[in-house]
Amino acid sequence: MPANVTSTEKAILKAAEEEFMLKGYGGARTTAIAERAGVTHAMLHYYFRTKETLLDRILQEKIELITTQFVSLFILDKSISITERIRRAIECHFDLLIDNPHLPGFVLAEMRNNPQLLDGWFARLRNVFLPLITNLQGEIDKAATEGKICQMDAAMLFMDIVALNVASIACSEVLCRIYNFDRDTFLEMRKQENVTVIMKRLLPCDA
Repeated sequence: MPANVTSTEKAILKAAEEEFMLKGYGGARTTAIAERAGVTHAMLHYYFRTKETLLDRILQEKIELITTQFVSLFILDKSISITERIRRAIECHFDLLIDNPHLPGFVLAEMRNNPQLLDGWFARLRNVFLPLITNLQGEIDKAATEGKICQMDAAMLFMDIVALNVASIACSEVLCRIYNFDRDTFLEMRKQENVTVIMKRLLPCDA
């Protein structure tokens, strides 16, 4: 969150995120958000005039977080190998989901119930990820030609990472109850397991 954001804005944004993630856009109420934030309804509207403005601000911050992490790994920092950057990306995405466990469910629900609401968000994500995927594909092609990794489609690699990580977070509560795991221990185990699975996928095809 930008340093110049006031404490009141922070409180409203935090309360709004909790309300949206738990109840969806349609179920969220600005009165409930104001109550969660400890501000008056009038003050909430002073900072954020509409509910949609609030949601847009929250989603924009998520995009900035994702952009900072993944662009820095795959485009800005090429001092480490492509395999090491992919390993770090898996862990980074997993940790991002731990901090935002309801975000995937919220996005899926809104795509089903109110898809146009997320049009702008997806447009901004495309602007970030399409160049990133193109850049990554070039690096994968080069490393595969040199025999360092197996040839693969960069978009499919990203989908593998997202699918494994999202499923791990989504199923964590159920599996922890079934197996009587401590949740933090389970999530760390799953993160390392997901890293192992993807890294094995990267091994040179003749290995």
